[in-house]
Amino acid sequence: MTTGARLDLCDKSDGDTHGVFDPITGNYEFYSIDMANYLPGSYTFEITGTVGTKSATATFVMTLVDPCPTTLLTINQPDPFEDQTYILRATQIDQLWNIDNLITKVTLVDCGGLTVEFFNDDSGATDLDTEIFLDDRSNLGAYNLASRVTDVVAKADEYPIKYRVYHT
Repeated sequence: MTTGARLDLCDKSDGDTHGVFDPITGNYEFYSIDMANYLPGSYTFEITGTVGTKSATATFVMTLVDPCPTTLLTINQPDPFEDQTYILRATQIDQLWNIDNLITKVTLVDCGGLTVEFFNDDSGATDLDTEIFLDDRSNLGAYNLASRVTDVVAKADEYPIKYRVYHT
């Protein structure tokens, strides 16, 4: 073996990242859940072997896949939101919730923050009327979806509300 020859071919072991080249089989194994330093995409490796004055080069492509689009988010049961009936001029009805208790996510990587959206379950999935509904997220760990105090008779109706949770 000549001085400077490398058999490691990008051997790496750093926390959640491992890359190992097996010089006997020629296999290269790479595993990482560090999406900040190893972005999804295709990476071309070029390997050159030299013996004396002769050289040969081979390439291979390694593709890293983003697992986040297939992350499973499941709403915990029982659902923290209950059907409520608000009577005009009554006090505000509060439904406290915590994002950490709302859903369970199955992923090995950090796919970023979660967004929770409340909307009317109508054909357009329209936004909630902020005159009668309050989505207060000012208290971390104790968010509040509330029906506000109102005496506007024109607002009396049935409001089927749904929510969705997704990675942002």
